[in-house]
Amino acid sequence: MLKNPYYLVVQMVSFENSSYPYFLNCTVQSGKFYIINDLSQYLNDGSSISDEEVEDYSSYILINDSNWETRINNLKF
Repeated sequence: MLKNPYYLVVQMVSFENSSYPYFLNCTVQSGKFYIINDLSQYLNDGSSISDEEVEDYSSYILINDSNWETRINNLKF
């Protein structure tokens, strides 16, 4: 289990009449998603969190253990 779990947050981006997923590494603080600037640093010591809040997202999954692959396969877009 990760010492500093994080979320893979999915935003949908429109381009030429189609939608594509855009993935962000985020953490939750006070019930809100914030972008992680440097994932390696965050996993090491919990730092490198931006002050940029993610408000518009379609789905997310928690990355905290080896089940992340199953969770990605079950993502709904």
